[in-house]
Amino acid sequence: MTPWEPSAWMREAIARRVHELDDAAAVADVVVMTLSGEDWRELAEGTPEDRTCDRCRVYVPPGRLLWLGALPMLRPGDGKRAALVFAPRSSCKAAEVLP
Repeated sequence: MTPWEPSAWMREAIARRVHELDDAAAVADVVVMTLSGEDWRELAEGTPEDRTCDRCRVYVPPGRLLWLGALPMLRPGDGKRAALVFAPRSSCKAAEVLP
């Protein structure tokens, strides 16, 4: 099985969020961040942002499939853990060739 290779869009989004990880990790051992940059605690269920694809920013209405994924990471050196959470719609999930 070939390892998954993220698209240029996803690599850039990950790099942008990892850059912000140092500040967040200073106050917690485990950090959860959204790939879109939105504060996951403010994404109330049922809000338009909660149902918007992180990749193409298209709103996905209730009843249509919106995937949920997480990229777990372990920071070398201090062992702090992070999870980048993202929600792509079906076509964007396919574009990323996610399992």
